[in-house]
Amino acid sequence: MPHRNGPVLLGEQKENVSTSTENLKGEQIGMGEEGFKNSSQGLKNGHSNNKGPEIENHYKNGISEEESGCLKEHNNGNLTNWDKTSSSFPCDDPAIIAKLSDFALYTNGLTDNNFDESEVSRPKKIYRVVLTGGPCGGKTTGQARLCTFFENMGWKVFRVPEAATVLLSGGIKFSELTPDQALQFQEELVRTMMQIERSFFRLAETVNRDVLIICDRGAMDASAYIPRDVWEGILARNGWNEVDLRDARYNHIIHMVSAANGAEPFYSTDDHTCRTEGLSLAKDVDTKCAQAWVGHPYFDVIDNSTDFETKLCRMIQAVCQKLGIDAKDRLQNNSKKMKFLVKGPLPGDEVFPKGSQDFTVVHDYLQTSTPKMQVRLRKRGQKGHWSYAYTVRHPELQGQVVEVRTPLTQRDYNNMLSQKEHNHFTVYKDRRAFLLNDQYFQLDCYKDPCHPRCTGLIFLETYTTLSSAELEIRLPKFLHIVREVTGDPRYSMFNLSLKEGWQNNKHFCQSLAGSDSEESLDDISNTENRLILC
Repeated sequence: MPHRNGPVLLGEQKENVSTSTENLKGEQIGMGEEGFKNSSQGLKNGHSNNKGPEIENHYKNGISEEESGCLKEHNNGNLTNWDKTSSSFPCDDPAIIAKLSDFALYTNGLTDNNFDESEVSRPKKIYRVVLTGGPCGGKTTGQARLCTFFENMGWKVFRVPEAATVLLSGGIKFSELTPDQALQFQEELVRTMMQIERSFFRLAETVNRDVLIICDRGAMDASAYIPRDVWEGILARNGWNEVDLRDARYNHIIHMVSAANGAEPFYSTDDHTCRTEGLSLAKDVDTKCAQAWVGHPYFDVIDNSTDFETKLCRMIQAVCQKLGIDAKDRLQNNSKKMKFLVKGPLPGDEVFPKGSQDFTVVHDYLQTSTPKMQVRLRKRGQKGHWSYAYTVRHPELQGQVVEVRTPLTQRDYNNMLSQKEHNHFTVYKDRRAFLLNDQYFQLDCYKDPCHPRCTGLIFLETYTTLSSAELEIRLPKFLHIVREVTGDPRYSMFNLSLKEGWQNNKHFCQSLAGSDSEESLDDISNTENRLILC
């Protein structure tokens, strides 16, 4: 590997960079509190000057694209012997000049003599997953199995206890609470839960390896036990919003369906001192808990369509798939993404399941070094609140195409927009997420401005372990589903967003596997013309 004699670029991570005054451990450049998890590499033991703490204060918030560009233009990417007073420096902003001056001093010394390539390592991952669901769904057992599985792979695993169990085991009984006391308890429960989680989240930042944080229920679960107007009052009093609590706080939500819903003979409250729900109440709680999380971008429902052992394997596989971990040799029933073309107009809101959530979604594709990899930014909003994500779609490997999504701060999102791929339109969608027949669906409607081929397009997507025939039974009957288009390059967002026509377009992606479609480009171009005419 060549030596690093230039700036540390946006998205990279430094670990244990030694200075003469202190060791600066685990700080990450320009990517918020946790850092940008998908960066390519880290730096170790490559610093020799003595201004560590002072310079750290200058650059810990990140070197922007503008600043990085100025460095490269001024000195061809080489920070050594940089003179901030040079009249040839292509920027007159004194704040940028001051920051880059100190940053240059900090990185001066990363030469062949003191850079140890054996100590280069990828940034660690911190993955926050919520196990939720009604009583007797397998959450406790699932936690233990998930913990063992990832510890065996070398991960550090933290298990956040269920806050409700902690409080209820202290002598609180719902039957003894007045209505006002019960509502106050729910608000205090959420506060307690978030504080306990925060302790584990912060501790994970200090660990020098990959960390999986398993939360026994999450902040949105409280909304399943109280009226909607009361929940909105709690949000308002505490300055919270659902986009932050549901979408931004956790990477992945897994709903373990209660045995009361589909495995009734196995439902029991005997092994849980705080569980008193009867079968009917348990089924109702299970449904409300699932509805509370509708809208999260990574939401998996693990139902009771299989035996319990297979159910646990499906849960672990769902986590592995989102992390891009190949566990097919140890787990079965691999979940796959299914996509269906829907014909409009859509029916009225009243026919959609209760608890459906609507979002505005904006996608931008970014420049990549290989056409076989797709990278995009996503901004998703609801009621004026937004969450941001960076997604890398890797080429097919061992029969599967893996998408890895990383949460971003608004600042990082805005910085990365400068890497936008100009061969693509920005994609605007209205998205409706809903839960039906224990299956989580997302309905995407393309919006203007867009290429004429996208006008009026509607797609239904879901992740499932079911066969096509089994899934067909669960599809919403109130939608006019034309056909399945999973894997069809003519209906991929990447190709639909191309600015130029598809025929003879070198950017058109047949598949991430690199194989040719059975259809010729003429056929594909004809399909494009039909889409435009629809």
